[in-house]
Amino acid sequence: MRIILSIILILWGGQAWLQKPLARMNSALPKPESSPAIPVEVLQVASLEYKAVVSDLFLLDALNGFGKTVERGTSGVVGENVEDWEWRMMMAQVEIASALDPYFLDPYYFANAVLTHFRPLLPRVNLLLKRGSEYREWDWELPFYVGFNYFYFLSQPKEASDWLMEASTRPNNKSTLLATLAARLAYKGQHTENAIVFLMQMIKTAKDPAIIEIYKTRLKSLQGIFLIEKAVRKFEKIYGKITQNIKELVDSGILGSVPIDPYGGVYTIDQDGKVSTTSNFIPVQ
Repeated sequence: MRIILSIILILWGGQAWLQKPLARMNSALPKPESSPAIPVEVLQVASLEYKAVVSDLFLLDALNGFGKTVERGTSGVVGENVEDWEWRMMMAQVEIASALDPYFLDPYYFANAVLTHFRPLLPRVNLLLKRGSEYREWDWELPFYVGFNYFYFLSQPKEASDWLMEASTRPNNKSTLLATLAARLAYKGQHTENAIVFLMQMIKTAKDPAIIEIYKTRLKSLQGIFLIEKAVRKFEKIYGKITQNIKELVDSGILGSVPIDPYGGVYTIDQDGKVSTTSNFIPVQ
């Protein structure tokens, strides 16, 4: 026990001793994100069987650094008066912490909750979360965070949909909400076919009859949209223009009949050829 405590104290003291010079070094570098404070390969060897302990220390350093930036603020807004090099230092510390203990949830949580406020770090945060998802393969939260970042910060609905689909299939996810959001985003990103394939798979694996009916209703509505989308593309190829009139698709023989939206809405086509429904996938009263 004494040996373990001694090692912890030595590692902690070494980190504290290195913190200020490393901060000065990082602030002087033109691209500090390309120069980690301490190579993780060295730490993985040097920390021996105490990798989890060293991982904790690096996360504590990141939390301590973030706490100091909060103390400097006056408005309570996250990220106020934080220097670029400080953001990158915290990111490097979190990356090292997760590399030493990839199953440790807290570095991923801190990165997504705090470091996403510095937009240049978003690609690194998402990469960190993706790597964590590979290790924590039962965990729905990490792919959910990736999907949220793609949708909210990066405005990429297709990528957001893919990761929400992944989150919804994780064994510890007990909600139908993720599957619904994933299908909705796939449609919003004009990838209706992906949403259909995904929902068909969810119907196969679902066990609750009520949940199956929810998925089937959404699937039928999307299938109607996809049928019209294909007709719009075929009409444009033949006549060289986009029609906004579904009846014109039927009259031309390209669309056999107008699909029925199970939610009670009416299918429409906008000037860009995007097909939607007035129900917006919510039952019309």
